[in-house]
Amino acid sequence: MFDATIFSRNLWKAYCSKQRKMEFIEILDIILFFLTSYERYMGEVHPNVKTKQLERIVSVIDEQDIEPEAYDVLITSYFENTALQTDFNINHFFTEGIINNRFYEKLY
Repeated sequence: MFDATIFSRNLWKAYCSKQRKMEFIEILDIILFFLTSYERYMGEVHPNVKTKQLERIVSVIDEQDIEPEAYDVLITSYFENTALQTDFNINHFFTEGIINNRFYEKLY
């Protein structure tokens, strides 16, 4: 079961683990959009994400030269891509290769 309090606390810890370019609220919005999209497309709540995984995800988001508003398009196109053979886990999407593929297919 998804616990928003625990998730928010862990995300805050991951965000504060080093200096960031993006604001916390921007990263929170991106991740929450992903998680709600996962639930809408997959019909179930996303599995829990560990703090270490969140640290990596936050770093990947923060290191990209992608505007926060663009992630809605990238995430939606990820879930709508029927050619992907994946479990659509957040750890898969937030890798440099997947984000770059979505970016060049949809926004470049």
